[in-house]
Amino acid sequence: MRLNLGTGCRRDVLLSNLREEILSDSALAQEAWLLWTRLQSQWRVGMSGATGLDYAAIRPAVEFLLLPQEDMPALFDVLQELEGHQIKTWGEERAAKEADDKREADRKKHRGRRAGPAEEEEFVAYGDQFYGVR
Repeated sequence: MRLNLGTGCRRDVLLSNLREEILSDSALAQEAWLLWTRLQSQWRVGMSGATGLDYAAIRPAVEFLLLPQEDMPALFDVLQELEGHQIKTWGEERAAKEADDKREADRKKHRGRRAGPAEEEEFVAYGDQFYGVR
């Protein structure tokens, strides 16, 4: 049995499609959702964030949840699809945050600048000593 989750769609659409399959009483969809939620602590993480699910955790989770072994190939297909969409979503969120951080850094960098030359300094006198202040 194969779930109709759609292809090339956003994560929220994918999860919505999975939710509809679950509500339509598809046993495979219910098993896939149960397995997906239980594997959320099993992400492999690298320097740039999550890189994928730890596939070694899938079989023990299936056995622990007493899911039918004959559903493993179909469950694995669904998990890979969900995993791909999750990684893509996290990548888009990370890129958006980096762009926001860059804009904020640029805004802070340019805030309070005078109209004159960038290298112009102000001088403050302490006694008979003068100190340059940017």
